[in-house]
Amino acid sequence: MDSPSGTLPFLMFLAVMALGAALFVATAIAFFASAYKRSGPYTANEAARAEARASAFLSSTVPSLFRWESGALADVADRWQGARPCWWTGKIDSEQGTVGSVNQIEGPGYLAFAISRKGIHGFVRLCTSECEMRLEILGRSANVLSRGRPLGVMHGGGLAKMTLMDPSRRVIGSYDRRAFSLIRREYGEVVVRGRALGELKPIVMSGRGVNGPPRPILRNIAPDLTPDEEDWLLAGIASEILHDLVDARLGSD
Repeated sequence: MDSPSGTLPFLMFLAVMALGAALFVATAIAFFASAYKRSGPYTANEAARAEARASAFLSSTVPSLFRWESGALADVADRWQGARPCWWTGKIDSEQGTVGSVNQIEGPGYLAFAISRKGIHGFVRLCTSECEMRLEILGRSANVLSRGRPLGVMHGGGLAKMTLMDPSRRVIGSYDRRAFSLIRREYGEVVVRGRALGELKPIVMSGRGVNGPPRPILRNIAPDLTPDEEDWLLAGIASEILHDLVDARLGSD
């Protein structure tokens, strides 16, 4: 029979091991719960706050934009102005601003936007003087709405070709971001239903490491665009604003 003097240290060892295991499990649970809170879906309060913030900015800014009319798309610049990204306690990225004109640099611009992003979730709202586009973000995909109706889905990004789909998720086109150079200044072609609609380039915040006058964000725009075709080009601009937010976020870490 084991002596009491030999059993007690063994029991203490087991107790310490059990306590260590319990602390490890508790720490792991806390870590994953914190990560989910940072990157999981918006809470109802967070979503309401994000929408209210976006609506307040857009309702005060859109009335002062240049009128959206024939020729406006070709005059949209590859620069945006506004507040740098802010982060709500490290969980939610937000960005608001306007996109200027190539030929009227000092004017209010043609587009106003508001972005909110939490982990893989978020939205982009992009307005002209006449309409609003909305990208509902989930991971590498975004549902695109124009004037409140579904336009389709954008999937992909980074330095890869982005796939464009109709509301039923049938592939109808692409946006070739692979054409961009390492310094991200080149144009990539947007094709929808077999028609090249134009070539789109990245957008950057004015004054952030960019010299020289602004350039058109689109070139070689196809003639006689339909409303849906123009909306796909606007959706592409919205996606580039989002990419610039992500790049700014990574550069600040």
